[in-house]
Amino acid sequence: MIAKFTPVLLFFGIVSCYNVRKHKDAKVPGNANDYLDYVLSLARPIIASSGLDPIFPLPEVTGTFENTILGVHWHGNVALYNGFLFGLSTLTRAGDATLEVVGFRMDFTGDVGLSNVQAGYRCHYDVQGVGDDADINVLIPYVSARFSSSTFLLNTTTTMNSFQILNIGSPQVTFQGFDGLDWVAEAIADIVLDNLGEEILEALESGISDILECIISVTSSDDPNLSIDSCVPVRNVKVIRRN
Repeated sequence: MIAKFTPVLLFFGIVSCYNVRKHKDAKVPGNANDYLDYVLSLARPIIASSGLDPIFPLPEVTGTFENTILGVHWHGNVALYNGFLFGLSTLTRAGDATLEVVGFRMDFTGDVGLSNVQAGYRCHYDVQGVGDDADINVLIPYVSARFSSSTFLLNTTTTMNSFQILNIGSPQVTFQGFDGLDWVAEAIADIVLDNLGEEILEALESGISDILECIISVTSSDDPNLSIDSCVPVRNVKVIRRN
């Protein structure tokens, strides 16, 4: 059984029973950093065990590209499949968090980050009807994001207000078995990166956001029937492989 977090109990005990009655607002930034570290320590194994790290397979993607060289118009297509994404369980605090009480509501804001996120696809591409296959690997050195939530102190229910990506480190894209022209590789890389950005955002805004929201609710409640186990999402992953 996961024990309720001491700094939060201290926060509720001092602020809710005393300061809230005497002041409109109250902030405890020191406790906020400790609390976010604790929440993320509970979130990481849940992320890893719930199909969010790694994510496989990623949805298949198709795209087109074109270019004009010396008056000749070139066009091509690419299909991405057997995609994977891992590194989401590296989620850690990336700056100071804040806890603020407004009336009987606790607003919590924190910056978090991912490190060394790796992804890849098998791809089939063709240019002017001539095709080939290759493997694509991507290394994203870091992803930074910010979330905010509100917990209502009277019933300790939590709502995630926002979860947004702040910055994505310059990705490194490498090809294996690729014999095409440089501009073709660049066009395919752009399609890959656009899709990966959407996949990371989806994972943060839905799966990881829901996990954090649940953990904050459970750890700030004194209800003995609530458990961290309830924060594990149900995720049906169908593994599809193509040769």
